[in-house]
Amino acid sequence: MKTTMINFPSKFKSFSFIAVAEHLKYLHGVLISGAKK
Repeated sequence: MKTTMINFPSKFKSFSFIAVAEHLKYLHGVLISGAKK
């Protein structure tokens, strides 16, 4: 797994990191809205 991750282009790495960050933000917002209800 680690070796394949290293072989990926840096653009793909940064894109996946941004996608994960956005997904975490979305999940966090859902949890907050769910707790308010």
